[in-house]
Amino acid sequence: GADDKDLIQSHHSGDHDRTGFQQDLHLILPFDRLRELVDAGELGSIAETHYSFLGGSPPGDMERFAHKVADRMKLEAVDTVLLCPV
Repeated sequence: GADDKDLIQSHHSGDHDRTGFQQDLHLILPFDRLRELVDAGELGSIAETHYSFLGGSPPGDMERFAHKVADRMKLEAVDTVLLCPV
């Protein structure tokens, strides 16, 4: 399953406040809640791989990357996606 300690946020910008993420990862990726849902039988599992996109990217430019990510998620048998805006 996902290991919180393996996650990093590499985006650096004066317009992007990383304080919340640095204090509590679960503000942007709620792994504790997801694990609770797995334990309760509401979810089967949490995917091994997680993806993110830089919000300032033009959507049209990101389309081919979104298709690649979708293909990879299909290979991991992902059937539900949680979108977390940061």
